[in-house]
Amino acid sequence: MRVYLIRRLLLVVPTLLGITLITFVIIRLAPGEPATLGGSAAGGEAGRQATAASAELLRAKKELLGLDKPLPVQFLVWLRRVAMLDFGHSWSNNQPVITVILDHISPTLQLNILAVVVIYAISIPLGVGQAVRRGRFFDRSTTLVTFLLYAAPVYWVGPLLLIYFCNPEHFAWFPAGELNRPFPENMAFFPWLYDRLVHLVLPVACQSYAGLAYLSKQTRAGLLENLQADYVRTARAKGVSNYRAIVHHALRNSLIPIVTIMAMILPGLIGGSIIIETIFSIQGMGYLSFNAILQRDYPVIMATTTLAAVLTLVGLLLQDILYAWLDPRVSYA
Repeated sequence: MRVYLIRRLLLVVPTLLGITLITFVIIRLAPGEPATLGGSAAGGEAGRQATAASAELLRAKKELLGLDKPLPVQFLVWLRRVAMLDFGHSWSNNQPVITVILDHISPTLQLNILAVVVIYAISIPLGVGQAVRRGRFFDRSTTLVTFLLYAAPVYWVGPLLLIYFCNPEHFAWFPAGELNRPFPENMAFFPWLYDRLVHLVLPVACQSYAGLAYLSKQTRAGLLENLQADYVRTARAKGVSNYRAIVHHALRNSLIPIVTIMAMILPGLIGGSIIIETIFSIQGMGYLSFNAILQRDYPVIMATTTLAAVLTLVGLLLQDILYAWLDPRVSYA
């Protein structure tokens, strides 16, 4: 295992280089340029003078942003900065990129961590219950409900939640937004926590219902397959209780596909969702990434992409380690 981990960690470097290179090339090939955003044109002699002044201003702006250098040089300069954990400054507001990310990552982390907890806390017991009661009313009814949830698009469910649960004409149980609003400095922890959870109920529900439906079906299918395996029948023949045969034998081997899905949770935690964040007025990482693309803010785009790539590689490594822990047949010797 130690040799395998060392080999995988050494492969992280060329993989990250490849990902950042591809991202760098794609965003630089996109139409538009940061130095030309916000320009204007005029006519006549004034227009020619304005054009000359604009050309000089454009040249100075390119030099300031480093866009006057060849693309390979720009890429190497960016790599040197990243090696020193310096993502540069955002071109849209001239703040350090790491500061911009920290300003937007908190609501995204709160939303996604709670959504992951809800998904796994409900979907795995639900999938187990469906598999154990296969063909019964509980299995059929919950299967229908989860199928409908998985088919419902988030851009339709989100506005419905706002209309019925944030509207005084209906229930008005939850606030409609304000997740990013500042809190008083002397506000106690528990009032702050309660207020934050109340604001997160609807976004978390909107973020988690599709994943809950999908993961419960994966758990059900995996457990049904393992319940018919010879080792489970042998365990029961030896007098092992039904609970132990399900939880300690069949369920453990059924977690392999769930671990595969879990590997993508880490990048998803900071990726954000532009649709959900737009519906509930959350200025998170999805909002930040979308606006960075619109504004051609290359440092922010490269930083968020690199961070997502690192978390993806870490998630894949944890996935392989969990495989060996769950299934003794998996060996990395």
